[in-house]
Amino acid sequence: MNRFWWVALFLVVYWPLAGVAATRYQQTTADATLAVTERPAVLVVPRLFLSSNQVPMEVTYIPHKGDARGLGVWSIPLSQSFADELLADHLHYYLPARYDHLLMDEQGLLLRTANDQVRWSGSLSPLPDGRVRNNEVLDVVTRHLDREVAPALQELLSDAAEVRYLEMNARERDTFITERARQLGMPSEVLESLLTAGYAFAFHLPEVSATLSITQRLIERERAPNYYVYSHRLRVEHPMIAEVLSFDGEHFESFASLESSPGALASGLAGSSLRKRVGSRNPLLQTWLEAAMSDHFVNHHVGINFQLKHYEDFRMQAPLMAGESGALELQVGNQESIRVNQPFGFHRQVDGQRRQLGWGQVTRVGDSCKALPESERSPSRLVRVSGSGEDQDLAIEHPWTGVVSYLRAGHQQNELDLGWGKTGAGELSVLDWGVAGNLGYLRNRAWLSEFWLRLGLGFGYAEGGEYQRFDQADFDDGLVGRIHFGFEKRWLLGAGWFVGAGTDMGAEFRSHQARGEGWNTELYDEVNLDGESFSMAAAYLSPELTLQKQWSPNTRLQMGVGYHYPLGTSAGWSDKDISELEGIDDFYFEGAQLEPGLSASLIFSWMLGSGGALAGMTSAPSTACARLAEY
Repeated sequence: MNRFWWVALFLVVYWPLAGVAATRYQQTTADATLAVTERPAVLVVPRLFLSSNQVPMEVTYIPHKGDARGLGVWSIPLSQSFADELLADHLHYYLPARYDHLLMDEQGLLLRTANDQVRWSGSLSPLPDGRVRNNEVLDVVTRHLDREVAPALQELLSDAAEVRYLEMNARERDTFITERARQLGMPSEVLESLLTAGYAFAFHLPEVSATLSITQRLIERERAPNYYVYSHRLRVEHPMIAEVLSFDGEHFESFASLESSPGALASGLAGSSLRKRVGSRNPLLQTWLEAAMSDHFVNHHVGINFQLKHYEDFRMQAPLMAGESGALELQVGNQESIRVNQPFGFHRQVDGQRRQLGWGQVTRVGDSCKALPESERSPSRLVRVSGSGEDQDLAIEHPWTGVVSYLRAGHQQNELDLGWGKTGAGELSVLDWGVAGNLGYLRNRAWLSEFWLRLGLGFGYAEGGEYQRFDQADFDDGLVGRIHFGFEKRWLLGAGWFVGAGTDMGAEFRSHQARGEGWNTELYDEVNLDGESFSMAAAYLSPELTLQKQWSPNTRLQMGVGYHYPLGTSAGWSDKDISELEGIDDFYFEGAQLEPGLSASLIFSWMLGSGGALAGMTSAPSTACARLAEY
């Protein structure tokens, strides 16, 4: 009888738990996901296609005296060799370590895996001409790849299948070959052939345009003749399109078309102190154009890679694993180009459908290089931010740039004191817009995890008041503008809640109008200040504590309280004639300052798919694994 109850207890307790465990494993692997996503083979066509070899440059001349005038539209040459070199210099951004690299060279076609390489030796016809109409790029590339590359690629991928398969660790091989073959009902040999699938990227610039402003300045000298210098400010705009083609083993076909438009890219002062302004045929113009494109070409990879990760073929997927002390881990890391604070969604198969249960982010990137022995590799560590996620749930990489745009509504209590008495004026209500970047993700540094850099500008109004020095001397409500930057460090509380501590530094600019008969004083009885405007400027430091709710990696709402501390204030009458009266600023504004006070804010943030102004801060994908590879 006792034995019966022990058996019954075993069946009641163990059987359901065993079923849950088995179901959880099946839930992880029952979709198109492997233990770790297989590495796609990617070919970047080594040609940056151009719609034109001439760049229109609109030129404006601003003389030392007089109005600005246009000098017309100049045509600047853009060489194909420079364009191809530009793409080659940035190839590592589009061919990170997570892909097997297909490279075209003089000897044929080379497949470079994580730790080996396989070559197809033969001759390939030259690439098509780089100048192609925008609507013809895809057709030209597809025809060339099908005719010249597809036969060689078919042989190469077939020869490399075993090499690529053996680079999987034991767990990956078992899951990929055994589990997926059983689920899909196909022989392991056929399933292995899926590894031969590949992709090709072809990039083109549909339009390149530029504007140049030339400013003349007079340099005055006491003991030598005066002379003019010319500064040249160049802005370049060149959106880029990436045509993604998939290879089915025989042919290439269009998979996706992705466009990056980071906007106008300013090169700053291309020539800041030239004694002579440049003309339309000056070779410096081409030099400046190429330098501007080289400096900012990196901005494109943020938008392109972000859009690419919306396709599951290019998203990293792996099962969650329970690590030490209950921490969540993934068997992916620097080999898969994972970055610090990269978000992952946690998914599970429920009733035949995949559902997201929660999400988390990487706090430590593992050393997963295939060139290392399995015993020396380390997993990436994650923290659960919101929802649930357990051992053997599926983690899927979330498309993310690490950059957000934000709107901030703020109020601060800073009374204006003009030295002779407080005014009751100065409280600000401001609406800020700006961008913020996660430095841990952008720079891929663990010690910068959840450190955010903010840049912004704001507009609003300052409340008016009464100047206590004179009777009937009032201030109207004034306008306010400000620019600022700052830093913030966040800590996770749980369930999507964070606390943050940071500070902003910036400068505010205010303008008020004086009202009332009290502004007509005996000292300056010839001046009626009633109705005149005066302006103030103040640098400030504003530390703040925030409580934040983040529903997803893309959106968050935060509330903050802080202390707005002005570091210095200057004030003066806007009317030049009044300001030049001897002693008038000292009389009215001697000791002018803004009193420090409390501040409060409400901020809503949303992710920027292009990376915005901070895209250029994104570091290149890790090359640590490539340095270890035995090529």
